[in-house]
Amino acid sequence: MTSRVQIPNGLRKVCLLVAVSAAVSCLEWRVQAYTHPCIPNTLEELATIKANLNQEPWKSGYAALAGASTSQLSWPMEGPFTNVSRTPDVNLTHWKNDMTAVYNLARMWYFTGNKHSRVEIFETCKTINTFSLSSAPSLRPLSHL
Repeated sequence: MTSRVQIPNGLRKVCLLVAVSAAVSCLEWRVQAYTHPCIPNTLEELATIKANLNQEPWKSGYAALAGASTSQLSWPMEGPFTNVSRTPDVNLTHWKNDMTAVYNLARMWYFTGNKHSRVEIFETCKTINTFSLSSAPSLRPLSHL
C-alpha cells in the first residue's frame, strides 16, 4: 500500500503561484504597430513613388495604373449592392471592381492632385445590407490586390 504525503493547502497555493509566475515570465511580449489591412501603401511609400514618377520602374508602374479602366474618372460604378457574398458568388466580382476603382482613383488623386474623384463609389458601398464572410475570411476591401 502506497502512502500519500499531505501538502498543506497554503503551500499548494504558493507552489501554484510560483509555477504560473515562471510560465508567464517565459512569455515574450511584443508591441506592434497596427497596419490597416485595406491600405497596402504607407504615406512614405506613396511619396517615394510620386517623387519618382519620371524614373523607372515607377514610371512604367504609374503608366499601368493611369491606363487601367478602374483608374479613370469615367469608371461606371457597378454597384451599389444590397448583398455581396463569396459562396455563393453574389455580386462579388462587381464589388471587387468598384473597390479596385476606389483604391486606384485615390492613388491617382494623390499622384496628380486631381480632386475630382469618384468618392460616391465608396460612399454607396455603405448600402450593403448583407456581406457574407462565411468561408471567405479574406473577403475584405482590396484584399484581392
